[in-house]
Amino acid sequence: MSSLYLLVKNKGGIVVRPKNGSGAKMGNRDKTNDVLVLTPVETAKLLRIGRGTLYEQIRLGLIPHIRIGKKILIPRAALMKMLEGAKGDG
Repeated sequence: MSSLYLLVKNKGGIVVRPKNGSGAKMGNRDKTNDVLVLTPVETAKLLRIGRGTLYEQIRLGLIPHIRIGKKILIPRAALMKMLEGAKGDG
């Protein structure tokens, strides 16, 4: 199963873009840079991890997030900053 999104590095940092020809439909969110927050499901797909793994990482405080009532949202800018700062294991 392939990802519907690409992480693309440019002058402004890392941005999330749908893959060309992937059939990814963003609805009213045509410009991913305009989306301030992601849902846990969107974040899990973007990171190519399972929902359970994502919620565990949120619970451990390893994924930046905010709660509004019972709703969990992941700020896109904080997630991208976290990914930029990540170092490879190899």
